[in-house]
Amino acid sequence: MKTKQIFAMLLAALMLSSMAACGETAPAADTEDTAAETPAGETEPLPADSMEARLQVDDGLPEKDFGGAQFTVQTTESNNYYLTQEEMTGDVVEDAIYNRNLKVAERFNAELNFMNDGAYTDAAVNMKNSVLASEDLYDLVCNGNIEMGLYVADNVFLDFNLVPHVDFTKPWWSKFVLTDMAYKGVIFMALGDLDLSHLTGLSCQYYNKDLAVEYGLENIYDIVNDGRWTFDTFRKTITGIYQDVNGDGVKDEDDRYGYSFELKGNCDHWLWYAGKKICTAKGDGTYEDTYYDEKVVNLYEFIYDLAWVDQNVYCLNEWNVPQNMFAKGNTLIGEVNLSYWSWIRDTELNYAIIPGPKWDEHQETYASITVGGECQAVLRTAQDLEMIGILTEALNAESWKTVTTAYYDVALKFKGARDEESIEMLDLIVDNRVLDFGTVYGGWASTGGGAGSWIHRVIRDNSADIASYYAGRKSGWELWMADIYAGFEEYISTSGT
Repeated sequence: MKTKQIFAMLLAALMLSSMAACGETAPAADTEDTAAETPAGETEPLPADSMEARLQVDDGLPEKDFGGAQFTVQTTESNNYYLTQEEMTGDVVEDAIYNRNLKVAERFNAELNFMNDGAYTDAAVNMKNSVLASEDLYDLVCNGNIEMGLYVADNVFLDFNLVPHVDFTKPWWSKFVLTDMAYKGVIFMALGDLDLSHLTGLSCQYYNKDLAVEYGLENIYDIVNDGRWTFDTFRKTITGIYQDVNGDGVKDEDDRYGYSFELKGNCDHWLWYAGKKICTAKGDGTYEDTYYDEKVVNLYEFIYDLAWVDQNVYCLNEWNVPQNMFAKGNTLIGEVNLSYWSWIRDTELNYAIIPGPKWDEHQETYASITVGGECQAVLRTAQDLEMIGILTEALNAESWKTVTTAYYDVALKFKGARDEESIEMLDLIVDNRVLDFGTVYGGWASTGGGAGSWIHRVIRDNSADIASYYAGRKSGWELWMADIYAGFEEYISTSGT
């Protein structure tokens, strides 16, 4: 089906949903295009992942009236936008969020209270302190997984398995909840569709198609689809692009480059692009440290060369370097995340959205990751688990049906992507998301730098010596992870799980 027609169907569905929530009668949808394609007397099957198809999926929840009880969700400055909207604004995504909350609240006669508790770190401390004080302040916590993961050893979380009606086999929960977020089956944090950050923060690359034509490069979509978008191909693609445009003899943002990235964190994407994992699950539900090996040594040398040797690359230890460079049209490839479309959707740039490259053609899939994305948790002081389970499941289910599709299918695909092939690339990126127990529970700056941040910490110091860096931090890293595992083990032993 043509993009224009899919867009019309999705927009019509959104209008219907919005008007129904407001008690209005929606006008009949224009069916001229679809009628021309569908033979008389036949119904065209719905696209498997369309909003219309999702709306037909039953969440399996019982009918329940909570008598106006308040359901409090702790949020942060960074993710509050994705969780609550005070009114209809006309923005497709914001209205979908507003209608989701309204629908769930009315369905179960509950008052949804989204409590903005400040920055990630402040909210995490408040979360911990509320439990230690035996206070039942939050029914559900939505915060950065790294910040929440710091407090596993403080015994603040409740195993999601004890929360009724939450079903992690349903499509509104990430498949990684049961693998890379669980320890011996115990689940303290879950990644679901309630919060869009898991989607907006996915690592990817933006590709300037006009520059590619100017330099006579092969069609990037063919390369990606053939499985040939590898580290070596990437390197060959960016070679020969550099031009000292302003003629001042100095590499700066006004020149032209093959690739731009920043040393604040997005160069860490390359670890997962290469198919690496910090911690890999074993058959018994525990994990082993799989970070340091010959491959990661070679990976550091590759990124060091990009940062400090290759004249075709521009990087700084500052935020938003690739975003600014790409928006100016000065770089062929920018290292960003999916939300970058909102920066440049109003520009005239002719761009493609592509996954980061694979290590080599033997690597089965491309990989993308949201480092530090928001997750959901229930605290051990929670009281009304029946209400928590029903409303948590309902919010995630309704988000999967309407909010995620609004963002992904309308805002992202049709406002951000310039062509059909980029839409296919988006599907490829989203379908190959990964998660890493070593990032979720491995700490970050507050612990002296978890392993998920080591790439940018080493490279920004103008070094590729991961061997010495790892040797100096190995014992501290192992102690940290030992505390995490001990926190899970203590919970298991005291709860009888």
